[in-house]
Amino acid sequence: RDSSSLDASRGQRIPREQSSFAALERAFDQVRQQFGLEAEQYDIYGHGGGAQFVHRMVMLWPEARIRTAVAANAGNYTFPDDSLPLRYGLQNTGIDNQSLARSYSHRLVIMLGTADDDPHHRILNRTDVAMAQGPHRLARGKNFYAASRAKAEELGAAFNWEVETVYDVGHDARRMAPSGARLLLADKRERALFSAN
Repeated sequence: RDSSSLDASRGQRIPREQSSFAALERAFDQVRQQFGLEAEQYDIYGHGGGAQFVHRMVMLWPEARIRTAVAANAGNYTFPDDSLPLRYGLQNTGIDNQSLARSYSHRLVIMLGTADDDPHHRILNRTDVAMAQGPHRLARGKNFYAASRAKAEELGAAFNWEVETVYDVGHDARRMAPSGARLLLADKRERALFSAN
């Protein structure tokens, strides 16, 4: 791959080392050094906009040293479709099938609140391309998971993604967080934990 990357928040190419994904990897190295950690991987959690960052990092930065990523109630997703522009697809990202296979080998948990199903939520992205993913966050998360699983099957790639449903919770970071914490703290091996909220 070339030496540049894509800024998923702005949809434009920037020098690879200036990306937010690279910054997070550098922060991991700094934490390891400062605290004398031997951890070789880290966990990351994000809700809403943070979940958009988390799942895009898994997809667009497959070399990331992520052990478990949790993306809770994202408003829209980057589908494995190179005909769609960045933020919604992989057009002009340089992400090929080999990169996607590496992304699918990460453990990504798509956490969805069953009550996050309001098609008129005040901060829901309602652009045409976002609405094509589904009428609300719950549907979009399910559709993204299904499309990604189908792509992994097409590639013959290992698929370590899963959906975690949180019942009777809407677009509420505070009420989603305990379920995310249970997932991330289930394995108590030494590691770093980042939150993208």
